[in-house]
Amino acid sequence: MAIVKTIISGTAVVHIDDSCCAGVSKEEMERRWAEVDRVIWQINQNHARRMAEAEAAKQALQTPAD
Repeated sequence: MAIVKTIISGTAVVHIDDSCCAGVSKEEMERRWAEVDRVIWQINQNHARRMAEAEAAKQALQTPAD
């Protein structure tokens, strides 16, 4: 098994190995890679949302109540 593609984006690292490529057309591989890109985008969006929520909670704790 050999890695044929590595995608690094934000907090996600995805390695695609040659077992997913055997007997698959170029068009199908491009479709699969587009799906991987979509999933990575969702992971990064979720991470950014969690970080923003954590920062907002931190700020709320530091702000004195009126």
